[in-house]
Amino acid sequence: MRTLLRSLRPLAIVAALALSTGCASYPVGTSLRDAIPEVNATLHPEVIVLQPGDGIQLQFPNNAKYDQTTKVRPDGKAMFLLVGEVEVSGMTVPELQDYLKSEYEKQIIAPELLVRSSGLGNRNIYFAGAVGGQRVLPVAPGMRVDLVEALARIGAPKDTFAMLEHTVLIRWMAEEGKRRSWIIDARPRFWTNPDPLYLQANDIVYVPEHPLRTATQWVREATKLIPLPYLFQITN
Repeated sequence: MRTLLRSLRPLAIVAALALSTGCASYPVGTSLRDAIPEVNATLHPEVIVLQPGDGIQLQFPNNAKYDQTTKVRPDGKAMFLLVGEVEVSGMTVPELQDYLKSEYEKQIIAPELLVRSSGLGNRNIYFAGAVGGQRVLPVAPGMRVDLVEALARIGAPKDTFAMLEHTVLIRWMAEEGKRRSWIIDARPRFWTNPDPLYLQANDIVYVPEHPLRTATQWVREATKLIPLPYLFQITN
């Protein structure tokens, strides 16, 4: 079973971000204009993935006695009848349904199972580095936000220090069970694009005060500080 996002702990990541900077001059990131197609292509097709606080409803049309409603705990796990604890954070509802169906087939003959989300918990996009005072941008479940709009909403980057040309975006790829990261040149000269670069829930945006060599290098450094499950796999 793929590696799952068990415990996001985004505020801890934000704290680590502030410590992860370089001091030399390195090439700027991919221009915002050029990064848009690649980044938007990684948006989750259903956007919503399960995380702590979300409700989960199981319905067995042919075995109503097994119907249940449960909630994702802070550790990212949920308890299911006959199956027990399952690590569900980072999974989509269809992924969870497929997994539970295979587990219930061991307990029930030909189970017909429907899994739904119920009462989704809060979602956030997180910011760190040389940005305004607000570091957390609440978003409704399934909502996407334009990067430029998001920067405006949290407060303009500090002009004296913000290295917008080295903006780091980190995204959890639920369908792949790992995270991806980019260094993007997000200076205002690239803000007038016909298409926005979309952020989604649990994205982390870091505007450094000094240039970084690569996003991969930064994540390796951050992993040493905060050994979070979804940062374990490093991809260029």
